[in-house]
Amino acid sequence: MIDAVASYHSNPLCCGVTKFGIALAKRLDVPHVSMKDAKDYTCPLVSVKFSEWTTKPPMRPRAYQLFVHDLPAAANDWQWIIRATQVYAANGVIADTIRVRRKDVQTAWCPSTVEGCATRGTYRVLAFGMSNKLQLAHYRKLKETLDAEHPGYTMSLSTAVHEGNPWDAAMTASIEGMRAIFGDQLRVLGYLGDDALAAELQACDAVACFYEPAFRQNNTSGWTA
Repeated sequence: MIDAVASYHSNPLCCGVTKFGIALAKRLDVPHVSMKDAKDYTCPLVSVKFSEWTTKPPMRPRAYQLFVHDLPAAANDWQWIIRATQVYAANGVIADTIRVRRKDVQTAWCPSTVEGCATRGTYRVLAFGMSNKLQLAHYRKLKETLDAEHPGYTMSLSTAVHEGNPWDAAMTASIEGMRAIFGDQLRVLGYLGDDALAAELQACDAVACFYEPAFRQNNTSGWTA
């Protein structure tokens, strides 16, 4: 029985295979772990896209099942396939290739991993730009005001990240910080381009941007709002 789902990457914001692995782990009611920790479980399901292995692949668990998301290329890829107790392929093309060496391969497919909420409240607030989302104390105070004056609100977050900052860590910190404040009333919009941002600005009732120590005269996010 599968007791964990393991992925090579850890951040679902930056890797679709990881996002799939986390969704699958929830459905199986088992933990999602990194591949280096898979060895600590009796029978993990290792979900892999071989082309993502840019460094030395992790050690194989003693026993594992394998969910393959792309075609095997290297000899090491085939070793992972041959030694697995069960192999699943994400589509028929992958399954046909693997079947040469593993006739018991099963085509399992991948469902949609989109779990977002398309609904918006009766009062829409938009947060966008770079550093303003770091001022969480101001957003906590804003939540108190919104709860009192516009209880049916939603807070939409555009997760812009400044060049030079670590993409995955910066986005994760921004989303987790805002989620801790606004909970289910937060809508994560990702890194919006100008066309999408223009549409969100037209649709919202208010823009929330906070700066320390103050709003600069040449702040382009402010002038956009």
